[in-house]
Amino acid sequence: MGKDIQLIKKDENKMIYLIQNQEEKTIEKILPLEAKPLYLALMKIKASIPHIKKVYESQGKLIVDEEYIDAPTLEDYIKMQPITRKQIVSIMNQLLEILDALHHHDPIIVHRDIKPENIYYDGEKIILGDFDIARFYEAGHTSDTTALGSIGYAAPEQFGFSQTSVTTDLYACGVLLNVLATGYMPSVSLVKGMFRPIVKRATAIAPKDRYQSAKEMKRSLEYCTLVPVGFRKGKKSYKIIATIIYAILILLSVLVVCSLEKDVFWGALLLFSIYLWIFLFVFNYANVYDFCFFHKSRHVLIRIFGIILTASLTYFIFLCFFGLAMYIS
Repeated sequence: MGKDIQLIKKDENKMIYLIQNQEEKTIEKILPLEAKPLYLALMKIKASIPHIKKVYESQGKLIVDEEYIDAPTLEDYIKMQPITRKQIVSIMNQLLEILDALHHHDPIIVHRDIKPENIYYDGEKIILGDFDIARFYEAGHTSDTTALGSIGYAAPEQFGFSQTSVTTDLYACGVLLNVLATGYMPSVSLVKGMFRPIVKRATAIAPKDRYQSAKEMKRSLEYCTLVPVGFRKGKKSYKIIATIIYAILILLSVLVVCSLEKDVFWGALLLFSIYLWIFLFVFNYANVYDFCFFHKSRHVLIRIFGIILTASLTYFIFLCFFGLAMYIS
């Protein structure tokens, strides 16, 4: 049976072929032998990445047979049609879940080249590809052996300032979020609204000032979307349960309000506002912590003090308007 072999990419370190027969398409990569431990590790990763079928050596080179992804890249997708806010959140959540799996591997796998060209997207699901410059994180090293990365998406440490790590991938995620939301790099046009503090934190120059895990960034993304608790995971069972609970709470609230005398109503409203304020600041709803005083401090106690101070001042302002409303009525 004949095979159709097409050269896709070639440089001094690798050659990539598309091999097609009547049954399937396969990507074959010819890489340096040093990449073998990484690709053997990727074979075991349970995440949305191309399935690696075979890894073997031939004539002093590493041969990797990889699943062909029959979907456009994210770069091509956003050129063909506009992307919605809901899709942006979904893409970022999926990407952060993939990175969480890579970053929890032992040793940690750092992708180092997160960008739209390396993400496949069919309108719903993403697949993260191109691990050719990925590497294992090595504790104690001060810098990478080779400075690699894509201009714009590459964090400062990828240019030899320090070793790439988990936060390197999260830096690229921040850039990607800004590009998806605005069409531009953060340095050209920084996104406005609730995505803004996430992008700013993810793309901080110093790695210590960025998100320290994919889960942490994902949590901020979920809070900033203002999607109610119960609807964030997208699971139908969670949505049904949340809908029932919210409906009961609304019904009870209406019954309570209707049964209150006028002189009791304002007191009940004040009590409700206290509960709402506690909910906002205890659960960091809508990523409110990023707007608090001293939220960038390295000291936990100072950050906590900033949260309390911000909550107190903003609630005091609310009370002023609340008192004015009572006086007018």
